[in-house]
Formats: sequence, structure tokens, C-alpha cells
Amino acid sequence: MKNAWILGFLLLLSCAWAQQFSVGGGLSFNAGSGGSSAQGNVQFTVRNLVQASPLTVHLRAVADAALSSSFTATVSAGPLASLNLDPLQIYAGPSLGLLFSSGGVTGPIFALAAGLELPTGNVYTFLEGVFTFNGPNAGFGLRGGVNVRL
Repeated sequence: MKNAWILGFLLLLSCAWAQQFSVGGGLSFNAGSGGSSAQGNVQFTVRNLVQASPLTVHLRAVADAALSSSFTATVSAGPLASLNLDPLQIYAGPSLGLLFSSGGVTGPIFALAAGLELPTGNVYTFLEGVFTFNGPNAGFGLRGGVNVRL
């Protein structure tokens, strides 16, 4: 437990030194054992925590909410490893979070995302595939949108 606190503190410290942040959002379409849905999402990314050109590591938090009659939402965060292939960036990474429904917290969720990002000035357009696992359910989705560097 002591090591987890130390790693958490170092991660927080590295976020404080980060020079780039971005915020954005988009739409996603998911299908799997739990059914299919369209979702809206909001993202916050701490960029370039670790840089070893052409590789970088980012930390991203995502909140998704279903665009349907029944309320479901997820909140998750995790690291993204990014390969810069100027002008395109390819990234992938895991995330952990919580799944919410109208009854409250439904349980934990684990996701793996991989995608492409095209930076144009301060705007990052992205398209990614996301595998999600929450208890007995699993699914795949496509997420696309825009992030703006702050």
C-alpha cells in the first residue's frame, strides 16, 4: 500500500509539471453483450507526462453518458502511450473506472482503447476503438471527436 501511495504522489507531481492539457468530447457507438447504445463523452487529457521522441505518455480521464431513455454512464481514467508519426499520432492504453446506472454504481469497468489522432494547431481530431469489460458484459465501440489544447 505504501508503494501505491508513493506512485500516486509521483503521478500527481508529474501532472503538476505537465505543460500541455486538452479538453474535448465526442460521440461513441457501442455494441456488445449488454446491448447497443450511442453515448456522448467528455475527456480531459494531461499530455506529454513522459517524452522519449517519438514516444510520449499521456494521462486521460473520460466520462461517457448514454443518449437513450435509460441512464447509464461511465467515468474512467488511464495512461495512453502515443507514437508520433508526424502529422498523425497512434495511441493505445488501458483505463479503469466505474459504471453507473439509474440505480447507482453498477460496478467496475475496464477498457482498452486504441486510436488515431490528427493534431491541427491546438485542435486534436480523434477516432478510436474501445473494448470494454464490466462483470459478465463485454463490448466494442467506436469513439470519435475533438480535443482542444488549453
